[in-house]
Amino acid sequence: MQHHGGNGAAPQVLNQLVNAVVAAVLLVAAVFAALVFTWSVQRVRAVHEIEDQLQVYRLALSAVEQVSAERGPMNAALGRPGQFAPTLDAARRKTDISLEALRRAASACSSCQLGPYEFAAIESELQQARTQVQALLTQTLAQRDPGQMALTIERMIGVVDLEFRLIDQLGQNLQRLAPEIAAPVTRARLAARLRENAGRLGSRLTVALATQRELSAPERQGVAELLGRIRQLSELLQASIPAAQGQGEEARAFGRVADIYFGQGMTYFDATLERMAQPRGPTPAEFAEAYVPTMAPIVALRDLETRLAQSHLSGLHDRAWWVLVGVVVATLSLTMLLAVGLVMLNRRLLSPLLDTVHRLIGLTQEDTTFTPLAPAQRRGGYARELRTIFAALRHLEELLQRSIHVRRERDALIARLHVLAGTDHLTGLPNRRTFEQRLLQAGAESGGQMLALIMFDIDHFKQINDQHGHEVGDQLLRQLADRLRSTLHRPDQTARIGGEEFVVFQAVARPAEAMALAEHLRSALGRPFSIPDHGTMAVTASFGVALTRQNARLHTHELLRRADQALYRAKRAGRNRCEMADFDVSAYTSRLEGETARLQ
Repeated sequence: MQHHGGNGAAPQVLNQLVNAVVAAVLLVAAVFAALVFTWSVQRVRAVHEIEDQLQVYRLALSAVEQVSAERGPMNAALGRPGQFAPTLDAARRKTDISLEALRRAASACSSCQLGPYEFAAIESELQQARTQVQALLTQTLAQRDPGQMALTIERMIGVVDLEFRLIDQLGQNLQRLAPEIAAPVTRARLAARLRENAGRLGSRLTVALATQRELSAPERQGVAELLGRIRQLSELLQASIPAAQGQGEEARAFGRVADIYFGQGMTYFDATLERMAQPRGPTPAEFAEAYVPTMAPIVALRDLETRLAQSHLSGLHDRAWWVLVGVVVATLSLTMLLAVGLVMLNRRLLSPLLDTVHRLIGLTQEDTTFTPLAPAQRRGGYARELRTIFAALRHLEELLQRSIHVRRERDALIARLHVLAGTDHLTGLPNRRTFEQRLLQAGAESGGQMLALIMFDIDHFKQINDQHGHEVGDQLLRQLADRLRSTLHRPDQTARIGGEEFVVFQAVARPAEAMALAEHLRSALGRPFSIPDHGTMAVTASFGVALTRQNARLHTHELLRRADQALYRAKRAGRNRCEMADFDVSAYTSRLEGETARLQ
């Protein structure tokens, strides 16, 4: 061991070093405070931008509703003679006003990233759809082609789809920027889509109502698909309302949707379908007048969700300001405490720490007698010393990471080998070794019950291999293993123990249960298998069943031998059948003794 003198110079050198460290830490703290302050200011600005985006989002939802609502008077106008439709004109003015409000709000929202070409596409498609409507209204009711009417309605629906692209984009931005309002924003979008699909459901009847006929097969298919989407949207909405608010405002609003739309509206819709079948259905105007008002609670739910999102956002705005104030106060306080703390720990921390790290350097060199040098003897100054320290720490880290990596690889390899050792490579079922272990465990667990062992193999499997090839035989074995897994309650109680030979075990109360299980498996495996490029293939299997008493002295090889003998008898008896092995008298005697003791 080496001993070095000159330690009296340490206090002065360490003091200079600590002063430099204190200055550096204070500088870093000041920079950090500036960064946090800047982040807080940016957060306040971000909340303002999110508020702007939420306003655009609300206007986009309103615009979708107006375009969807315009279809109501449009459908009514298409079902009656003449082109004078003041209700339709009023609906169009509302749509134009809502789209103009959306355009202005989007142009003022720099963070929304919505270009004018997106609105131009919506307005162009809307104008073309309206032109087609006007062309139909100039015709007499008898001249209006049902196919053209259907295309016109679909074109109006296409306008809504374009608007929903904007809504989805805005909604995703809001969820990314403000996860706190993601739930109400999502529910508002779901409600808007529910309102739109409810409107589309009514529009599906327009052509048939206008021509006073039943729905065609494609129209009935379209109605069924819309009903499925409406049901799915309703379930998503109901599931997304927090359980803790089951009696809250959102739950009550959804309850009104359930009562009015899904109650009154869908009842009227179903009644209309029945009347159309007679046929004596209402006119499109009569249908719209009764059906459209039932969708109002959906719009109310959507507006409630946007108000809740705005309320949450207002809370974020207030918190952002309080965070900004708190950051300023906390940063000043922390900086003062940090300066005082670093000065107080000037000579009590750094020197022992350096000595300890020097000893770590010795450990990396496998030198436990290492003694740190005194400051006066550390040639090259602290810069060189710190480089040496960090190099030693990196070396220790590399050694540790290498050790951890080797251990993880070893554990993973052992686990993988354990799985492979107990699994049949072709079917993925347990192999004979694993099966016998599980069989022994089952025998030791159930205390006196009977244990049934069922052995079976595929009849004439060699002919299948000879006629179709071993690849087809392998596919058949894999599919048979899959069917076993889906048939058995405990797939872990089966295994492949030979080429086409499989076994299953299960605890039973009576021998009849074992035979019933074997017959059930025989029936399941008797269903044809679908082999790619070879069509379907039907096979049969022969089964041997052996019973024994479950106990810790279970002899697996003897039980397998008895089941194999029963299987051989099934083969000799004509195959595709189940045979019971010679009965194990001790098993049944033990069962009777247990029942007798219980009755006494």
